[in-house]
Amino acid sequence: MALPSRQDCLEMLSRYEVDEFVVLHSLAVADIAVLLAGLLRQAGENVDPQVTECAALLHDIGKGRPAERFTGRGSRDHAFLSAQVVCRENLPELSTAVGKHMLDSILDPVAQPKSWEERLVWYADKTTLFRHMGLYRRMRDITSRHRGAARTASLALPHAMSLENDIFSRLGRIAPRDLMSLVSRRAAGRLNTAIGTTFDYSVEIATMMAQVGEEGFSSVSLAGGNVEHSGYGSQAGLERLVDLRSRTGVGISSIHAPFKHDLASDEPGVRNCAVRDACMAASAAAFVGAGVVIVHPHARLESAGEDTMSTIKSSIDGILKGSPAVVRIVVENLPSPHSPVVLRAILDEFPPERVGFCYDTSHHNLTPRAFDFLGEFGDRLVAVHISDNRGEHDDHQIPGEGVIDWHNFASRFGRLDYREPFLLEVETRESSRKETRAFLNESFAMAEWLLALSDRLGILA
Repeated sequence: MALPSRQDCLEMLSRYEVDEFVVLHSLAVADIAVLLAGLLRQAGENVDPQVTECAALLHDIGKGRPAERFTGRGSRDHAFLSAQVVCRENLPELSTAVGKHMLDSILDPVAQPKSWEERLVWYADKTTLFRHMGLYRRMRDITSRHRGAARTASLALPHAMSLENDIFSRLGRIAPRDLMSLVSRRAAGRLNTAIGTTFDYSVEIATMMAQVGEEGFSSVSLAGGNVEHSGYGSQAGLERLVDLRSRTGVGISSIHAPFKHDLASDEPGVRNCAVRDACMAASAAAFVGAGVVIVHPHARLESAGEDTMSTIKSSIDGILKGSPAVVRIVVENLPSPHSPVVLRAILDEFPPERVGFCYDTSHHNLTPRAFDFLGEFGDRLVAVHISDNRGEHDDHQIPGEGVIDWHNFASRFGRLDYREPFLLEVETRESSRKETRAFLNESFAMAEWLLALSDRLGILA
């Protein structure tokens, strides 16, 4: 019997009511496994890319609800159920590859994956959530999500490293770190993830940067609402941040300027303080190697008349004159009906090499949704603030905890040629996850989901 196509496998996953998150994970696993199968075949290895693809796509089909009805769960794991499903679907040639993908399989001399197809499905699953993330990060993700898996992961890791070495020793110059870029379809699929230091000010900055790095984030954005937390307002604080960057391996991708003063104020003193604070943030950004300073172009606006626009543009001009040329000033959409007018005036006035746009998903959800920020200003997009809310307040929740339509966002965002860090501006304050590690793990996973979704939906849009 001929093996099913990729579309046939996806229809089978739908028929078995497999959750969308599991389907996206399975697609990502298949992308990595098929890529490696093709490369190994080119290197002369005996591997069937089609068997590898089908097994990778269907390895978690046992998590579907109908699978429980005809096999029963009992003490059996979902890999066993997946093997039962593919046999029931007259695909017995896939049963060993889908049945041997559990973490502990590699520890069992009898049950461990042996053929290339089995080994590639196991390896791709243990390095990939929604995108390829590597062995160490994926093992950490598995132990965070599954209580009691830490010991098994620790025992499995040396075997996994040995398998990885065996695979890549046959592939010449290709390394594991290359896999994500090789399977990405759009720029979104290759982005690094970042998180704002706003997520919990009770966590000291040194501890925070270490934890952020351990949970997979590549960089942080320093908060403007509490400059003392990171210390970027003093020379000693900046020197400490540079040291922390070196010790943790976590970069500083952007700095948010303080926003206690209003750049649109009618009072020159207030306005000058706002400009001064933004210039201070820009100098700090240049010192720590961040190329972006994010500013609020106004506070609460009663109107967006010509005088107001002139005031705001004058403030932005003052910031540019007082800031290092290597730092780009980025203006953010705010939860105000006047935000589109303000942004259009600023972006029309100043060149893209000095002034860009920061898209805040939560702010957009609190303003009339008819305006297409990404459509109008997407070519000036330099930063993003990703968070969710319930539609009434700026809750800064993890994506999926609120009401934002993330599929719509992903289809829009995936079309853009955006190449900067994908920044989550989330907080424990309104999240269901209060413990730092659990919060960071879920935030990272949802960022990975959104980037994988954007990678796939963007090419279909």
